[in-house]
Amino acid sequence: MGAGRMQELVESARAFVSREVPPGYRATVTGNLAMTEHVTGMLTRGLLQSFLSALVVSFLAFFLVLRSAKLALIGLVPNVLPVGVLFGVMPLLGISLKPSTVIIASMALVIADDDTLQYLVRFKRRYLRLKQDGASEPHKQAALASLGECGRAMFVTSAAVAGGFLLLQFSRFEGIAHLGLLTGLTLWVAGLADAFLSPVLLMALKPELGPPRER
Repeated sequence: MGAGRMQELVESARAFVSREVPPGYRATVTGNLAMTEHVTGMLTRGLLQSFLSALVVSFLAFFLVLRSAKLALIGLVPNVLPVGVLFGVMPLLGISLKPSTVIIASMALVIADDDTLQYLVRFKRRYLRLKQDGASEPHKQAALASLGECGRAMFVTSAAVAGGFLLLQFSRFEGIAHLGLLTGLTLWVAGLADAFLSPVLLMALKPELGPPRER
């Protein structure tokens, strides 16, 4: 039974109780279905709140380091995309939303920020130099040159961190095994998105950056 149908049944039971219980009495809908619906609602609200909080923290971190709201927004895209892949993979693997998996989205988002930040910092420095030198395509040249500079390191770190989480597959506790599998896959997709999607976004959107600050 899906969460929507579950909530519909519980709400109809509550409406029946409020309509039929005489004055002076208080009645509460109980049972496994009501308890499951309550826990599912808590997990869903907690997931949304934690993910939005992680999104705000990631944006602030990007903005404070890069001093550019445009670059900060571009940096969020390759880190949010793997979260969408995560929720698409979960039903395919038969993994449900539970306390051990509800934290993956926000946790993977802030872990994946590292490679993106490294790449965008190099891009900004190289872009400003190229623009000052009068380069014809500073966005394209800076995006590709920065990828050539740190792309291998991004690949290695993503593989190492994702591999570390995938080792949790050897756990006999199903919740820990699912946590390792989903986190590892999400971080691996985030590494690929950093390497392939970030340069494309920079070349396509061409964010205008100001002059470098005086030291």
